[in-house]
Amino acid sequence: MCEMIIAEEKWKSVSREEFKSFVSRYKPKLWYDVCGIFDPPIGSYNDFSGGKAWPDSVVCYVSLGGGSRANSPHEYFILRGLID
Repeated sequence: MCEMIIAEEKWKSVSREEFKSFVSRYKPKLWYDVCGIFDPPIGSYNDFSGGKAWPDSVVCYVSLGGGSRANSPHEYFILRGLID
């Protein structure tokens, strides 16, 4: 599995409200992408400024639930250091 998800200490779990507030305030513009290689899939918000490429561009993501874990709620994560 991708290092982005395995390194749990790299991400802080937040509420939906905290997540939406972070995304709306973040500058520069974030690009949204769905990545289906995870189970459940994730929706990542990427900052491609400064020539960053995926997965280094991911600043926050939402676990979209579903997949093999039926009825899984969405979970929200923000890169530590951007909110701590």
